[in-house]
Amino acid sequence: MVLIRESEAIEENRNKLGKKGFLNNLLPRVFRTEGDVVTFEPKKIEESIINETCIDPHSANEITQLVVRRIISSGMKFLSGPHIREIVCSILSEEHYEEARKLYTRIGMPLMDYEAILENGLNENANQHMNPESIHHWAANRISDEYALLRILDSEEAHAHLYGDIHIHLLRYFDLRPFC
Repeated sequence: MVLIRESEAIEENRNKLGKKGFLNNLLPRVFRTEGDVVTFEPKKIEESIINETCIDPHSANEITQLVVRRIISSGMKFLSGPHIREIVCSILSEEHYEEARKLYTRIGMPLMDYEAILENGLNENANQHMNPESIHHWAANRISDEYALLRILDSEEAHAHLYGDIHIHLLRYFDLRPFC
């Protein structure tokens, strides 16, 4: 058995993750939002974790390795940027990096919820007519609400609002308008 320093082991793992060849044959190609297909590059995940969450490089590398292992073991044939982000967020939660997960997550809504609105309309306000603008307004409000809960309010305040202990009127404007 050969013993090497931990920093050398980390660098060796980085090199293994980044090398073309055997590893690339195990990983699916990535379909990007721009419409093209690219080679899976674990280094991009590690860099985005560091840039978006401020997790230290060593921990980001460990998270990236877990992501790569999960993708390989799952046998996935299709990957997209949003899909990779979901996997990273899942692993961040499992590894107890909850604040980092909040910083790394996407905001939006499930497709099924949006499609239900398109099919059935909104029942939130009887005075609001169903038209493309009201649907767009509602969807934008949902995103603004999520942003406020994840990035502006601290966890205790967000939980208090969600559980009804406090009410933040017009939460969707919390980041844009000062309160009077």
